[in-house]
Amino acid sequence: MADVIHEVTYYFNVSMDPAGKTPWTDKGNMFDGSIATFGYTASTGAQQSGLDNNCPGTDLGTITKVELRVYGYGDVDDRIDLTPHRGYSFGVPINLGDVHPTTPGTVAGWGIYVDITNDPNMPSPWTWPLVTALNAIIQFTKVGKGNTMHCAKVEIRVTYTAPWEPPVADIDVGGEPVDRDHYLTSGWTDIDKTNPANASGTLHSIKVRAYTNVTGLIVGTFYRTNGNILKCRDSALIGDVEAGAERTFTGFSIAVEAGDYMGSHHTFGTIRADDVDGDGEWSIEGEYIDPGDEATYQFQAGCVVSIYGYGDFTPVEETAYDTMVGLPTSWLWRKCDYDGAEKCPVGAEISWAWQAPTSGGGSKTPQGGPTSFSWGNE
Repeated sequence: MADVIHEVTYYFNVSMDPAGKTPWTDKGNMFDGSIATFGYTASTGAQQSGLDNNCPGTDLGTITKVELRVYGYGDVDDRIDLTPHRGYSFGVPINLGDVHPTTPGTVAGWGIYVDITNDPNMPSPWTWPLVTALNAIIQFTKVGKGNTMHCAKVEIRVTYTAPWEPPVADIDVGGEPVDRDHYLTSGWTDIDKTNPANASGTLHSIKVRAYTNVTGLIVGTFYRTNGNILKCRDSALIGDVEAGAERTFTGFSIAVEAGDYMGSHHTFGTIRADDVDGDGEWSIEGEYIDPGDEATYQFQAGCVVSIYGYGDFTPVEETAYDTMVGLPTSWLWRKCDYDGAEKCPVGAEISWAWQAPTSGGGSKTPQGGPTSFSWGNE
């Protein structure tokens, strides 16, 4: 499976007073995980150090970036300087990274992320236990008027890659919703041959990865009627899809049959796709994605699209009566599944075939008991 870019955030939750430095007032508020309570100081050079954070150290994947940001407010000019470090010696932070100045606004809010990945004395490569062991100096630096600075939280954001994992579902169809090198343009109906539906039922959720912001996205299920002629079985409107990450949309009931393909049409923007690693793609200019739409498509080998649907099996109904189930020469007297693999006599008393019964149909089957039955239906 393809790797996917993920982000996860943590925060410093234990503080330490660096030796020889003025601490912040109400410093515990800076490490309680809340952005509603603040530590504060008016003393330039005042420091707190993040001694511990809430990263459990679990290996989620390959780390590509580590960043810090602060939630606080000041007087426009004054700064909170963030300096990552690794460890202490007699209460003094050691193995310092670069000093990263941040300038909180006058209204409480998050500042910009500062990238510490390749700072001096930072690990290379980063591992998850090393994120857990990360420390940071949080220092107030007066600039201009030098009023009181407030800080509520210091956050750690870790960017990492890991293989994409499909959701747990009975049915899935379409390509993995991951980053790809190319994209689908708007105004076409595109059908992905990759990963046809493994079973029949309904799709309740769709995952999409857009390259640029998309509007007017419709997704649907399609099946081949002859060669490159495909017909839409069912479809649903998603609408807008924001670019930049996998987006999940739920609450649908899109009919799908085993062997169906995932298709789409959108009016603006681009969707992640590729011309390698897939089973190919059918495309036609225009919108042909209403249920029952049928058209002749052009086929391009190797393509795959980052639109993925998943859902549930359609429960197989069972006859309320017992009948002959199995084969004409080898059968049992029991209930039979409608439209399933099991077969029984279906038709009329003097003209019948050994096949699966249809729920609500007009055909009849033997019902009753092996030695005493009638020819009827429900």
